Amino acid sequence: MSHPSDNPQDVEASLAGASQRTSQPSFEDHVYRPTQSDPSMPSRPPPVSAAALTRVQILTPLSILVSAGTLIVTSILIHPSLSEISEKHANYFTPSSAWLLVYWGVLYLLQIGFALLCVVGQQAETKKLIANGVGVRLAICNFLLAVWSITWVVASPACFVAGEVLLAIIALILLITAAILEFIYPPSAKHPLDWIFVHVPIKMLLISMLQVDVAQQLFMALEWDVSHGNKALQYSVWPTFATILSVGAFSALWIFAFQDLTWAACGIVLNLALLAYKIPDHDRPAEIVAATIASIVLQGVALFGSYLQIYIRRQQEGRIRLEEEEDRRIQIAEAEAEAAAARARADALSSHGSRSRLDSQHALETDLESNEQGLINGHVEDHASNGTKQDDGVSVTRTLGSGALEER
Repeated sequence: MSHPSDNPQDVEASLAGASQRTSQPSFEDHVYRPTQSDPSMPSRPPPVSAAALTRVQILTPLSILVSAGTLIVTSILIHPSLSEISEKHANYFTPSSAWLLVYWGVLYLLQIGFALLCVVGQQAETKKLIANGVGVRLAICNFLLAVWSITWVVASPACFVAGEVLLAIIALILLITAAILEFIYPPSAKHPLDWIFVHVPIKMLLISMLQVDVAQQLFMALEWDVSHGNKALQYSVWPTFATILSVGAFSALWIFAFQDLTWAACGIVLNLALLAYKIPDHDRPAEIVAATIASIVLQGVALFGSYLQIYIRRQQEGRIRLEEEEDRRIQIAEAEAEAAAARARADALSSHGSRSRLDSQHALETDLESNEQGLINGHVEDHASNGTKQDDGVSVTRTLGSGALEER
């Protein structure tokens, strides 16, 4: 029994199938994987959904038109208007109409800038901020504001409760949006238009909900307003005191944590708007005045403390860097001193070694010279001794010869 791989046709078929599988692009081939070692291939930012951006571009301008149009109609063309209902049911959270008109006018101008930025913004960071950071939440809030203005002018207890629910939902949506913007898409000095037309209107609308609108509507739903007499207003003194301080403390914590200039400015302006309004024939209690001033002070001190903290941190970081540089300079100086000492020792050893080598070479040369001289002297002495012996032989010979002659 043969193995399937032994058949040449099966082998060719399997090779063809493998080549076909490798030639077909898989899902992994389309996935972008940046390499850390290649600086020319940085990691790409998260993509912006075209559908999400299109929804924002369509719904946001439409919601601004609906909200602004409804507020204008309910403020001017309908009686009783928004301001008339507010004065009829005035409480300690009712702001000055003039201050509020300027505040909301600036808010809607910034929202128009946001709508324009949605259309003309071309930078990737701006598109991500609009599509992912804000999304359609601002549009939802504007639509809910339009519905709220209708419930306000109806001026029935049930409508006041419904309006309170709507304002609470708006505040929750805006708080979530503000948190997303602060933690994921914080404002940057490189993109000032993003801060002006995205961050600022979101914060302005949120702070208006927290410090004025939600509490004012709640006290109207609870019938703690001037339309129900002085006794109803007296019931609301300490709840108003607690609410103002609580919101002020929360605002101060937020401002200190995020160095939020927009929040501090809007909070202080709205507190001043509360102080600027005077309920007819009713003096504002000292407790509420003290709570409002304390809220202003808390937010101002929080802003100052946040910038002071940044200054101190930078000073400490600069001092730490100076100390590190000084330590590094000392280490470099010590290393250079050690290197110089090592070079000096090496030079001393090399000079001593060369001197020793010279002395030994000189001694060797002296020994060689002495040996050569000794050899030369020995050779001369040997030669001299040989000559003496020859001379003695000659003299003996001569003596012997002369003696022989004498004998003859």
